[in-house]
Amino acid sequence: MTAGSPDHDRTMHAALAAETSSVTRSVPVIRLVADLVCPWCYIAFIRLQRTLAGSPALLIWNPFLLNPNLPAHGVTRTQYLERRFGSVAQAQGVHRRVARAGAREGIPFAFGEIRTQPNTIGAHALVLAAATQSRQIEAAAALYQAFFAEGVDIGDPLVLASLAVQLGLSDEEVAAALGPVAAQLVVQDHERAFALGIAGVPVCVLGDDHLIAGAQPPEVLEALLDLERYRLAGHPAVTGAMPRSRP
Repeated sequence: MTAGSPDHDRTMHAALAAETSSVTRSVPVIRLVADLVCPWCYIAFIRLQRTLAGSPALLIWNPFLLNPNLPAHGVTRTQYLERRFGSVAQAQGVHRRVARAGAREGIPFAFGEIRTQPNTIGAHALVLAAATQSRQIEAAAALYQAFFAEGVDIGDPLVLASLAVQLGLSDEEVAAALGPVAAQLVVQDHERAFALGIAGVPVCVLGDDHLIAGAQPPEVLEALLDLERYRLAGHPAVTGAMPRSRP
């Protein structure tokens, strides 16, 4: 079985699914649907980590592509900001508001350091691959830090390969994570999220049907965890909530 082959990747994902299934019988599972270039997703990620510290729950990464049509090498940050916001000046106003929110969470946003708006398919594939070493959340944290605090191009295969080695992935796993089959799996995860009605991120999915959008404060996240624990204890299912607009 060769790295990056369909059999290799299906085997890896089947193993992860089995592991997740065994955990979900006893503890809440939260799927964070997010992109690695979304600042509100970074804020949501940090808040979730803080909420789950010391809590018996499992956080799973679910890829979402805010810019699914970007070329593989990305585009310049200036070009991206002008297309999305109309001008760099307007984007800077948005960035200042996000930076203030991030500072309250200990996130040192450095938007001015970003030179390339990357395609994030490879970065997502690396996060998924890191799950085989139980380092999925560590991988996401490293990518967020690299992009938002250091301006690193997280679409660069050399950057991703270096991070993969730091995360303890083998040469075979690195090759698989950066290969076409892994990329297709990321696209499929994105499409499944979109099919659920998720058109913007961050979104948290608890269990199979309870969705809530936005970078929620810890007290809201804790309340949702309590509801999921209630369901896991064998009580009647709580009606799922549809996504709402992110803040």
